[in-house]
Amino acid sequence: MTKHVAVLMGGWSAERQVSLRSGKACADALDRLGYRVTAIDAGRDVAIATREAVTGDDLATLDQTVLGRFRADIEAERTERVESTRLQLNAIRQIVSHLGSRARVGGGSFA
Repeated sequence: MTKHVAVLMGGWSAERQVSLRSGKACADALDRLGYRVTAIDAGRDVAIATREAVTGDDLATLDQTVLGRFRADIEAERTERVESTRLQLNAIRQIVSHLGSRARVGGGSFA
């Protein structure tokens, strides 16, 4: 199970821009290491945005929304892979059928 990490950055002091840059660098590094990262910009109001372009102010709801999108993406990829495999198998069947009929008619071999 992938660990989920929240990176808190920003704030409303004079160091806000430095915090945003370093927070983004931390979030990017954690993401490259395989962590699920949620970046939280803590200004006067807290805003949460995920890499999946989901925004909100409730972590539980965001987590469920993002996981739902991940599951939908996985299912779409699975469907595409199955359809691709079906097309490839159909092409192979047609090639074998064509080669088999040539061998029967001409008495030749597959080589």
